[in-house]
Amino acid sequence: MQGRRGQQSPHLDPLMVLGIEAQSAEERKRFAELSVQMEYRRVEAELAFQREYDAAWKRLYPNLLPIQGMGAAPTEGGRLAVFVRSDCGERCDKAIIGLLSRNVAFDVYLTDSGGRDAAVRQWAVSHRIPVEKVKAGDITLNHDGGRWLTLGNGAMPAVLKQGEDGVWVPAAY
Repeated sequence: MQGRRGQQSPHLDPLMVLGIEAQSAEERKRFAELSVQMEYRRVEAELAFQREYDAAWKRLYPNLLPIQGMGAAPTEGGRLAVFVRSDCGERCDKAIIGLLSRNVAFDVYLTDSGGRDAAVRQWAVSHRIPVEKVKAGDITLNHDGGRWLTLGNGAMPAVLKQGEDGVWVPAAY
């Protein structure tokens, strides 16, 4: 990370860097397996916590809309994941308007919320996200937590759909 790799990809985790810079196929395989195991443990722990968080929210604030935690992964299946910034401008506005007009289910990930629920709520209000669609679960409001960096390929907005093979691909909107 002190050299070229650190300049080109400063946000990569250590196992990924070791795997990318591996000196042999065997070494690359070992780091890939370690990375998968660590990711599996991380996701399992986050999902367990998210379930408890959701239950606590319903108990403590039954009349407020929850904002999904920073570790939330884009929803699988037929839903779209939409990554936006608060200052994204006309392109993001058009994407959101287009999705709302098509009446499709989607999950919004605000990439610059800084973990602040108020920032996500303010963004949703300013983009006229229908409260009833959020309450019904047709639209979710989320903190990105860095996923856009791995899924968005630099695009903003990034509108993605997960294919049957589990790979996230750009979606028409």
